[in-house]
Amino acid sequence: MIELNDITFAYEAGGFTLNAGALSIAQGEKVAVVGPSGSGKTTLLHLIAGILVPTRGKVSLDGQVVSSLSDKARRRLRLSRMGLVFQGIELVDYLSAKENVLLPYRLNRGISLDDKAKQRAEQLLQRVGLSEVAGRAVSGLSQGERQRVGICRALIAEPGLILADEPTASLDEASSASAVDLLIQLVEDSGSTLVMLTHDKVLLPRFDRVVMVDRGAVSGGVS
Repeated sequence: MIELNDITFAYEAGGFTLNAGALSIAQGEKVAVVGPSGSGKTTLLHLIAGILVPTRGKVSLDGQVVSSLSDKARRRLRLSRMGLVFQGIELVDYLSAKENVLLPYRLNRGISLDDKAKQRAEQLLQRVGLSEVAGRAVSGLSQGERQRVGICRALIAEPGLILADEPTASLDEASSASAVDLLIQLVEDSGSTLVMLTHDKVLLPRFDRVVMVDRGAVSGGVS
Protein backbone atom coordinates (compact mmCIF):
# COMPACT_ATOMS: atom_id res chain seq x y z
CA MET A 1 0.00 0.00 0.00
CA ILE A 2 2.80 2.41 0.93
CA GLU A 3 6.10 2.63 -0.95
CA LEU A 4 9.00 4.94 -0.15
CA ASN A 5 11.80 4.65 -2.70
CA ASP A 6 15.31 6.07 -2.21
CA ILE A 7 13.99 8.72 0.20
CA THR A 8 16.12 11.54 1.54
CA PHE A 9 14.71 14.53 3.37
CA ALA A 10 16.67 17.53 4.66
CA TYR A 11 15.22 20.52 6.48
CA GLU A 12 16.12 23.85 4.90
CA ALA A 13 17.63 25.09 8.15
CA GLY A 14 20.05 22.17 8.01
CA GLY A 15 21.31 20.07 10.88
CA PHE A 16 19.16 17.00 10.24
CA THR A 17 18.71 14.64 7.31
CA LEU A 18 16.47 11.57 7.10
CA ASN A 19 17.55 8.70 4.86
CA ALA A 20 14.64 6.30 4.61
CA GLY A 21 15.96 4.24 1.73
CA ALA A 22 13.23 1.73 0.87
CA LEU A 23 10.10 1.37 2.98
CA SER A 24 7.22 -0.90 1.97
CA ILE A 25 4.03 -1.41 3.98
CA ALA A 26 1.29 -3.81 2.85
CA GLN A 27 -2.47 -3.25 2.98
CA GLY A 28 -3.79 -4.22 6.40
CA GLU A 29 -0.34 -4.34 8.02
CA LYS A 30 0.17 -2.88 11.50
CA VAL A 31 3.61 -1.27 11.77
CA ALA A 32 5.20 0.33 14.83
CA VAL A 33 7.90 2.95 14.26
CA VAL A 34 10.35 3.31 17.14
CA GLY A 35 13.49 5.28 17.89
CA PRO A 36 14.97 7.91 20.20
CA SER A 37 13.54 11.42 20.43
CA GLY A 38 14.78 13.51 17.53
CA SER A 39 15.66 10.47 15.44
CA GLY A 40 13.27 11.34 12.58
CA LYS A 41 10.15 9.30 13.40
CA THR A 42 7.73 12.20 12.99
CA THR A 43 9.52 13.34 9.83
CA LEU A 44 9.01 9.85 8.39
CA LEU A 45 5.30 9.89 9.28
CA HIS A 46 4.89 13.34 7.74
CA LEU A 47 6.51 12.12 4.52
CA ILE A 48 4.05 9.22 4.34
CA ALA A 49 1.15 11.61 4.98
CA GLY A 50 2.33 14.07 2.36
CA ILE A 51 2.73 16.83 4.95
CA LEU A 52 6.39 16.94 3.91
CA VAL A 53 7.84 16.28 0.46
CA PRO A 54 11.16 14.39 0.13
CA THR A 55 14.28 16.16 -1.06
CA ARG A 56 14.99 13.06 -3.16
CA GLY A 57 12.98 9.95 -4.01
CA LYS A 58 9.22 9.39 -4.08
CA VAL A 59 6.38 8.40 -1.77
CA SER A 60 3.52 6.35 -3.23
CA LEU A 61 0.13 5.34 -1.86
CA ASP A 62 -1.60 2.54 -3.78
CA GLY A 63 0.54 3.35 -6.79
CA GLN A 64 -0.16 7.09 -6.72
CA VAL A 65 2.96 9.22 -6.27
CA VAL A 66 1.91 11.41 -3.35
CA SER A 67 5.13 13.41 -3.29
CA SER A 68 4.50 14.73 -6.81
CA LEU A 69 1.09 16.24 -5.97
CA SER A 70 0.42 19.89 -5.15
CA ASP A 71 -0.08 21.00 -1.53
CA LYS A 72 -3.83 21.22 -2.13
CA ALA A 73 -4.01 17.77 -3.69
CA ARG A 74 -2.00 16.21 -0.86
CA ARG A 75 -4.31 17.81 1.72
CA ARG A 76 -7.33 16.48 -0.17
CA LEU A 77 -5.73 13.03 -0.21
CA ARG A 78 -5.16 13.11 3.56
CA LEU A 79 -8.76 14.07 4.20
CA SER A 80 -10.18 11.39 1.91
CA ARG A 81 -7.76 8.46 2.33
CA MET A 82 -6.05 8.84 5.73
CA GLY A 83 -6.97 9.05 9.39
CA LEU A 84 -4.53 10.94 11.62
CA VAL A 85 -4.16 10.48 15.38
CA PHE A 86 -1.95 13.16 16.93
CA GLN A 87 0.07 13.11 20.13
CA GLY A 88 -1.63 16.34 21.23
CA ILE A 89 -5.02 15.00 20.05
CA GLU A 90 -5.94 18.44 18.62
CA LEU A 91 -9.67 18.43 19.26
CA VAL A 92 -11.87 21.53 18.99
CA ASP A 93 -12.66 22.20 22.64
CA TYR A 94 -15.98 23.97 22.19
CA LEU A 95 -17.41 21.19 19.99
CA SER A 96 -19.02 18.07 21.42
CA ALA A 97 -17.39 14.65 21.25
CA LYS A 98 -19.70 13.65 18.39
CA GLU A 99 -19.08 16.91 16.50
CA ASN A 100 -15.31 16.37 16.80
CA VAL A 101 -15.64 12.84 15.46
CA LEU A 102 -17.60 14.16 12.47
CA LEU A 103 -15.16 17.03 11.81
CA PRO A 104 -13.53 15.35 8.75
CA TYR A 105 -16.89 15.60 6.99
CA ARG A 106 -16.96 19.36 7.63
CA LEU A 107 -13.44 19.78 6.21
CA ASN A 108 -13.71 17.51 3.17
CA ARG A 109 -16.40 18.42 0.66
CA GLY A 110 -15.73 15.17 -1.16
CA ILE A 111 -17.49 13.11 1.51
CA SER A 112 -21.12 13.58 2.48
CA LEU A 113 -22.24 14.16 6.07
CA ASP A 114 -25.37 12.04 5.93
CA ASP A 115 -27.38 10.00 8.42
CA LYS A 116 -25.11 6.99 7.83
CA ALA A 117 -22.05 9.01 8.89
CA LYS A 118 -23.82 10.30 12.00
CA GLN A 119 -24.89 6.78 12.89
CA ARG A 120 -21.32 5.52 12.46
CA ALA A 121 -20.08 8.29 14.78
CA GLU A 122 -22.55 7.15 17.43
CA GLN A 123 -21.51 3.51 16.97
CA LEU A 124 -17.80 4.35 17.29
CA LEU A 125 -18.38 6.40 20.43
CA GLN A 126 -20.43 3.54 21.87
CA ARG A 127 -17.61 1.07 21.13
CA VAL A 128 -15.11 3.21 23.00
CA GLY A 129 -17.46 3.71 25.94
CA LEU A 130 -18.30 7.36 25.31
CA SER A 131 -21.99 7.25 24.40
CA GLU A 132 -22.95 9.12 27.55
CA VAL A 133 -20.65 12.06 26.76
CA ALA A 134 -21.27 12.22 22.99
CA GLY A 135 -23.09 15.55 23.30
CA ARG A 136 -20.68 17.06 25.83
CA ALA A 137 -17.99 19.59 24.90
CA VAL A 138 -14.62 17.84 24.83
CA SER A 139 -13.09 20.57 27.00
CA GLY A 140 -14.71 18.80 29.96
CA LEU A 141 -13.43 15.31 29.14
CA SER A 142 -10.46 13.52 30.67
CA GLN A 143 -7.23 13.00 28.72
CA GLY A 144 -8.09 9.34 28.11
CA GLU A 145 -11.58 10.22 26.90
CA ARG A 146 -10.20 12.88 24.57
CA GLN A 147 -7.76 10.34 23.14
CA ARG A 148 -10.62 7.94 22.41
CA VAL A 149 -12.52 10.74 20.66
CA GLY A 150 -9.41 11.35 18.54
CA ILE A 151 -9.25 7.67 17.60
CA CYS A 152 -12.92 7.71 16.57
CA ARG A 153 -12.34 10.84 14.47
CA ALA A 154 -9.47 9.17 12.65
CA LEU A 155 -11.66 6.18 11.78
CA ILE A 156 -14.99 7.89 11.04
CA ALA A 157 -14.55 8.14 7.25
CA GLU A 158 -13.27 4.53 7.04
CA PRO A 159 -9.84 5.50 5.63
CA GLY A 160 -7.53 2.86 4.24
CA LEU A 161 -4.56 4.24 6.18
CA ILE A 162 -4.28 5.30 9.83
CA LEU A 163 -1.20 7.30 10.87
CA ALA A 164 -0.68 7.77 14.61
CA ASP A 165 2.03 9.97 16.15
CA GLU A 166 2.76 8.84 19.74
CA PRO A 167 -0.99 8.78 20.53
CA THR A 168 -0.49 7.39 24.04
CA ALA A 169 2.38 9.66 25.16
CA SER A 170 0.20 11.57 27.63
CA LEU A 171 -1.51 8.49 29.11
CA ASP A 172 -0.52 6.25 32.00
CA GLU A 173 0.57 2.66 31.32
CA ALA A 174 -2.86 1.07 31.78
CA SER A 175 -4.66 3.71 29.71
CA SER A 176 -1.94 3.52 27.04
CA ALA A 177 -2.33 -0.24 26.60
CA SER A 178 -6.13 0.10 26.53
CA ALA A 179 -6.03 2.86 23.89
CA VAL A 180 -3.67 0.90 21.62
CA ASP A 181 -5.73 -2.28 21.98
CA LEU A 182 -8.81 -0.30 21.02
CA LEU A 183 -7.09 1.36 18.06
CA ILE A 184 -5.78 -1.96 16.75
CA GLN A 185 -9.16 -3.66 17.19
CA LEU A 186 -10.94 -0.92 15.25
CA VAL A 187 -8.26 -0.93 12.54
CA GLU A 188 -8.49 -4.70 12.15
CA ASP A 189 -12.29 -4.54 11.94
CA SER A 190 -12.06 -2.00 9.12
CA GLY A 191 -9.16 -3.68 7.30
CA SER A 192 -7.13 -0.47 7.41
CA THR A 193 -3.35 -0.17 7.50
CA LEU A 194 -1.82 1.25 10.69
CA VAL A 195 1.51 3.06 11.06
CA MET A 196 2.10 4.21 14.62
CA LEU A 197 5.03 5.98 16.24
CA THR A 198 5.66 4.87 19.80
CA HIS A 199 8.32 5.03 22.49
CA ASP A 200 6.67 2.27 24.54
CA LYS A 201 8.33 -1.10 23.90
CA VAL A 202 5.60 -2.88 25.89
CA LEU A 203 3.20 -2.18 23.00
CA LEU A 204 5.37 -3.68 20.24
CA PRO A 205 4.03 -7.28 20.40
CA ARG A 206 0.66 -5.90 19.27
CA PHE A 207 2.12 -5.00 15.85
CA ASP A 208 3.02 -7.09 12.81
CA ARG A 209 6.38 -5.37 12.32
CA VAL A 210 8.69 -2.84 13.92
CA VAL A 211 10.58 -0.21 11.92
CA MET A 212 13.51 1.47 13.65
CA VAL A 213 14.55 5.08 13.06
CA ASP A 214 17.88 6.10 14.57
CA ARG A 215 19.85 9.27 13.79
CA GLY A 216 18.00 9.75 10.54
CA ALA A 217 18.43 6.18 9.26
CA VAL A 218 15.53 3.74 8.80
CA SER A 219 15.85 -0.03 9.21
CA GLY A 220 13.29 -2.82 8.92
CA GLY A 221 11.60 -1.03 6.07
CA VAL A 222 10.76 -4.07 3.96
CA SER A 223 8.62 -6.91 5.31
